[in-house]
Amino acid sequence: RAREALEAVIRARSLGADANPAWTPNALKVQGLAHEALGEHREAIHIYEEAIALNPRVGVKRRLDALKKKIG
Repeated sequence: RAREALEAVIRARSLGADANPAWTPNALKVQGLAHEALGEHREAIHIYEEAIALNPRVGVKRRLDALKKKIG
């Protein structure tokens, strides 16, 4: 299911969903969660950092910190 969620978010973003600035950080959160579930930790870190840059309260700071610790 993580792969399907990832593909759906990427598709929505490619179709212009990022035009809504309130949507983008949450979309990135979902995208990061999907990457994390798939074991794609470096990509998840990158996406989480992007989400936090747009909205520091998006709710991925702990996950980001844990992943950074995990991969060293």
